[in-house]
Amino acid sequence: MSNTTQQISSRSVYVGRDPYYLVCEPFLRKAPNGELFIFFQSGGHTEPANNNTLFITHSRDKGETWTEPREIITTEGKGTWSSEVFVDDDKITSFVYEVEQDNHFATLRAFRSYSYNSGVTWTPREKFEGFHECHNMRQRIIRSDGAWVIPFCYTEPVDLPEEKPQPAYESSIAPWRAFYQNHLYRSGVLISTDGGLTFSRHVAPGPRSEQFLWEPNVIELSTGELVMLMRNEYNGWLWRSVSRDGGVTWSEAEQTDIPDAAVKMRLLKLADGRIALFCHPNPDIATDPDWLKHSSRTHRYPFELWVSSDDMNTWSVKIDLQHVLPPRREIDLYHYPDGYVDEEDKAIYIAVDLNRNELIAITIPFEALERWG
Repeated sequence: MSNTTQQISSRSVYVGRDPYYLVCEPFLRKAPNGELFIFFQSGGHTEPANNNTLFITHSRDKGETWTEPREIITTEGKGTWSSEVFVDDDKITSFVYEVEQDNHFATLRAFRSYSYNSGVTWTPREKFEGFHECHNMRQRIIRSDGAWVIPFCYTEPVDLPEEKPQPAYESSIAPWRAFYQNHLYRSGVLISTDGGLTFSRHVAPGPRSEQFLWEPNVIELSTGELVMLMRNEYNGWLWRSVSRDGGVTWSEAEQTDIPDAAVKMRLLKLADGRIALFCHPNPDIATDPDWLKHSSRTHRYPFELWVSSDDMNTWSVKIDLQHVLPPRREIDLYHYPDGYVDEEDKAIYIAVDLNRNELIAITIPFEALERWG
């Protein structure tokens, strides 16, 4: 292990056990009272499932110790899930979704819930009016002029050619694949200039040949341009779109040279302009669409942190985070990293789920982001 990775600390926060075996899509943030908290999905063994529910755990010592997770938001007869949690001076906002396991996100419904006491209690969820149906919000950024930009993805039903072959899938995922076969996934941004009271909707176009351009992240460059990176489920690479007018219009999405194992990535920006990308650039991902449909999700490794000092033109530092903890199995899968940059602590705090069963918190000091030989 290099000196760089030795500076990075990690700890196991929670290991799932029935009936809350699943650990999925965590968000690590600093609450208004200064405590750290992790918001994550549990319940059952898979997602989406009707017993999925939301939990929270807190740390009062900057991630050294964590409280026992407690259940905070659930939905009778449906699964509950969150795709974004952001913090303002007066409250925490979570985008909360109701899902049904039999239709695999086909009837996704978006709500917002708020906490005014640093995550202790949460308001009854309210419909995210205008974007309630099949909109999936992602990580908010605040533009340099103070406007909010929230990337989102949505489904667009399409009429596919009758002659297009429909691949056969095992019965457990047949409904999920059947839904995907008849929809395009596209990304865009919601822009608010009044602190989240109203939003305008702007879509990043993509070639029709690409069925999945989703789970977007957006970052603002030093030039003021916005860059969106998107997951492309059956392609093997991250895709990119650029806006030169604050997110109102976007270039047609194009493939980048960053390999991706069909998993959420996370972009974060430091005050000095450096951009951090948490990603899974497996170099052995096959480009065959049939292989990707069946196998890409089992190749979500290695887990890496890339750092750019030149507006994402190059990535001068690449840190392998795959072994931040002793191995749990032959190939560990670190899924869905998410966190925030703490300029006061000079560190990045990240939560990630390990093998869909263990909640991991990682602290990366700025010192670890320097180039090494």
